[in-house]
Order: sequence, then structure tokens, then C-alpha cells
Amino acid sequence: MKKKIGLFWLRDDFRISKNLGLYEATRNHEEVVVFYLYKKSIFQNQDAQKWWLSKSLSNYKKKLSNFNINLEIIKANSFKLFFDELFKKKDISIYWNKVYEPDYLKFDEYLLKNIKNKNISFKICKGNLLNDIDEVILGQVLTSGSGQNPSRQAAIQSGIPKEKPAYVVNQVCG
Repeated sequence: MKKKIGLFWLRDDFRISKNLGLYEATRNHEEVVVFYLYKKSIFQNQDAQKWWLSKSLSNYKKKLSNFNINLEIIKANSFKLFFDELFKKKDISIYWNKVYEPDYLKFDEYLLKNIKNKNISFKICKGNLLNDIDEVILGQVLTSGSGQNPSRQAAIQSGIPKEKPAYVVNQVCG
């Protein structure tokens, strides 16, 4: 096992079992710290979501404690600023599960670029298996004026990797 501390960035996948990022961190490190970045601006005027998140994090913390893993909840105004500071640390490895939303995918690209420049070991794992995208199918009956292959355009603008196939279904019901 590596002497470095394994950091697992908890995003939206609150599973203990079949959580690939958490598994990789615990498999490769004796000491693992799970951290959740809480951005207050995300939950402004969303009391129900704040309540759900609070309960979910509390339950997750209890489950992790059974494995001697600590959960740190960190208030951050900016993910970028947090990681820029984190990248100054030595002897860490970072793990996280992919989130398949355009803003998260763009931020993953930023992290990859900076992590590689800082020579920090990391691993991005497949996210929630229900969200993994294998292909894009776009239903569009009237394609006039949409340009070439609107499904490819939609996929790329959504941050889906260009290696994933995309096609249009042009079918009128009835």
C-alpha cells in the first residue's frame, strides 16, 4: 500500500458498496479521507435539498466510520479555488466518480489538466452505473435547419465524449 493519503471526493454517489472511487482509494491506501465540498450557492432557496443532503451525509458518515474512514464536509465558495489549494499538498492521491453533467465534465477536464501538471496521482472512476452513457439517440421529426447530425451536436455540447455514437431517429407516431 502507498504511504500517501488517499482522498476520495464525494460528489453525488452515496453508495458504500460498488462505489468504484471509494474502492480504489481504500484498496491503494491505508489512510483514506472522504471529503464533500458544500457550495452554499448551489442550495440557495432549496430547503428540501439541504435537508436531504444533511441527512444523507450524516448517514454516510456513520457508514464510513464502520470502516475507520472519516468524512470531512468542507464549505467552499469555489471548487476551483479549493482544488488549486489542494494541489499544493504533497503525498496525496485523489479519487472520484464521474458525474455525467456538462458542468461537472468540464470541471473534470480542468482537474485532469492541473493534476497532470502537478504530478499528483489520481483516478476518475465510472460514476453511478445508471448514468453511464453508451450512446445518444435523439428523436427529431423536423430536422430542417438543424445542421448535420443534430444528435452529434447535442452530444458534444452536453460534454459527452466524441467516441460515443450519436444518431437521430426520424419517425412520426400515429
